[in-house]
Amino acid sequence: MTEIIYFVFVIWVILLQEGVTQEENNCTFTNSEKVIPRDGETETITQIQCERKCKDQEECKGFLHENEQCTIYNSVIITAEEQDYINFYLKRCFACALGFYSTDNISCLACPKGQYKNTIGNQPCLSCPKSKTTISKGSQDIGACSIDTCKSGHEYQNGDCTECGIGFYKDEEGDVDCTKCPIHTTTSGRGSRSLSSCNSTLCEAGFFSMDTISCLTCPNRTYKSTPGNQACLPCPPGKTTIRTGSTDIGSCSKSLCGPGQEYKNNNCSECNIGFYKEEEGNSDCTECPDHKTTSGQASTSRSGCNITFCGEGFFLKNNSSCHVCPNGTYKNFTGNYRCLKCPMNKTTIRVGSTDISNCSLDCAQICTKNDPCRFTGTNSCVCPSGYYGPKCTKRCSPGCFNDSCHRMNGTCPCKEGFYDDNCLKTGTLDQKNRWDCHCAKNNCSEQACLNYDRCSMGWFGESCKYRDLAVLANMGNGVLNDNNDSTCVKQNNVTIDWQHELQAVTWVRLVFKNNDDISDVEALYFEDQSSEPYETCGHDRLKFHKTGNMAIDLHCVNSFFIRLLKVSWKSDSPLCSVYVSGGFL
Repeated sequence: MTEIIYFVFVIWVILLQEGVTQEENNCTFTNSEKVIPRDGETETITQIQCERKCKDQEECKGFLHENEQCTIYNSVIITAEEQDYINFYLKRCFACALGFYSTDNISCLACPKGQYKNTIGNQPCLSCPKSKTTISKGSQDIGACSIDTCKSGHEYQNGDCTECGIGFYKDEEGDVDCTKCPIHTTTSGRGSRSLSSCNSTLCEAGFFSMDTISCLTCPNRTYKSTPGNQACLPCPPGKTTIRTGSTDIGSCSKSLCGPGQEYKNNNCSECNIGFYKEEEGNSDCTECPDHKTTSGQASTSRSGCNITFCGEGFFLKNNSSCHVCPNGTYKNFTGNYRCLKCPMNKTTIRVGSTDISNCSLDCAQICTKNDPCRFTGTNSCVCPSGYYGPKCTKRCSPGCFNDSCHRMNGTCPCKEGFYDDNCLKTGTLDQKNRWDCHCAKNNCSEQACLNYDRCSMGWFGESCKYRDLAVLANMGNGVLNDNNDSTCVKQNNVTIDWQHELQAVTWVRLVFKNNDDISDVEALYFEDQSSEPYETCGHDRLKFHKTGNMAIDLHCVNSFFIRLLKVSWKSDSPLCSVYVSGGFL
């Protein structure tokens, strides 16, 4: 055992003198030793080899011995004394040089400024005496602690303590550098000693201030290359930036599109037909409103969308506006062409169909031959002119005005020379007997008939002579067509919907609690379910007058065949009843 200890001592001395080799090119350290075998086992050799490559020359300076791997070759069962020997050399495989320390036994770090280390090993560095520091990192003895530490507001530069510059501060004494103020802030002078001194706004490059309080990002088409609160600079004409917050003119590399252009595929392209763009910039062009288009490309305003161009499911009517395709037709393309008819004996469920596949209903199961197979979507057919009844099997009276009558009961406004409910009677009657009296409870004495409040359901007006089409309509509230002027609701408009049934409307009566403040009356006449009215009757064309102290009668310049009527007004008085005249009988 004495021989082993002596050998260990000899090897330790040799290692201190010659055991470390360094290859300058790859900074590799190698340290190899052999363990003396026990007596009687001369053939067994245990070798310890330690090797590691440094990351760079700076790291190499800090390593005395270091290992990537420490491998024991041909190991045998050994004594505790031999294990101590091996552990001694394993530890020596890694040891930091003077001025370096380790926290993980894997890498060596240079002692920071203000510290030193005058021994070989991995132990921590030692601090310099109070108020003293070193010039640089990696100091190897206390003699390097020759520099006085800088007080707050100062840092060590060029061999002396210097005040922190504008925009920096230092709130402690010691050998640390001054700290930069938070973004967009600065100090009022040099030598600042606390973060609170960073109380002035100073926008970074790419930012500007409008109030010297907050900083805003330079928008697209501008840049700012220097700190300060001044405005951002505009890009050269025809150029813009890829993003906001640009810091130099070189960022103005993207083309800037003018009105009527949009940015596509890294270039400015003209807006397509049916699109427009009013402002300069690289936003997309805006599509024209429904059923409108432009006369060409590159339109620069919404007013350029001045050409009617009907979309799918719509057709051009009277060369003026787009109307929805009726039942039994479809249109699967854009343009001002007529809707296409469904195949023979087929129709659609609803209006505005956009494909032939919508022609899914079998006409033979819905309507008769007198119907052109235009199903309403409810459970009835749309009869052609001159026919009525659930299956359009009955013929309207030849005395009906415009050869049109009510779809279900055949009643109609009469031509001159005809009278009766269905205009079947002819003759020249005097004015008094030109209509029948439809009083409540069939009490049709001349005196009773003068009281229109006692008319039978479906009739109204003086002598109950006017047929009321409102009883056939849906108005969303049953009190408006219940033949009772004492039930009222508070509203300022009413929609009278006959649900696809064509009606010959002449005039309308609205009954209020009081008609004193009625004003701004307007009526919209719809021939079908399209979004645009067939006729708008405003203040200039609408004729209306007050009847008594409750009702107003309104009439547009002409009479209309319509399916839907919307009336609006201004008033604080509740609405009680709505009557729509279909003529007198």
